[in-house]
Amino acid sequence: MINKAIDAICQLNADEKLREQIRVQQKAEYDYGNDIAVARDEGMAKGMAEGRAKGRAEGIIEEKKASAKKLRQKGWTVEEIAEFHGVSPVEVEIWLGDK
Repeated sequence: MINKAIDAICQLNADEKLREQIRVQQKAEYDYGNDIAVARDEGMAKGMAEGRAKGRAEGIIEEKKASAKKLRQKGWTVEEIAEFHGVSPVEVEIWLGDK
């Protein structure tokens, strides 16, 4: 009778240990999945921010190119346009297709 009680207690302890191991494993799997999701979301946000910044910069350059062409048609020199836009005369010549 006592041996049966001892066996039952040992079995309960083993079951508790097994349940704890399963709980720890499930938590680790959840944490890993959550970390992956967070990293993906952060990467996506960073990529989108970089894309928006690049798009804005390209848009600004396109505006400056169009402005340079209009100013050139109005008789401005390459040097005047460069000074106006804060770039080198070589850059303005590239925008205008002179180089």
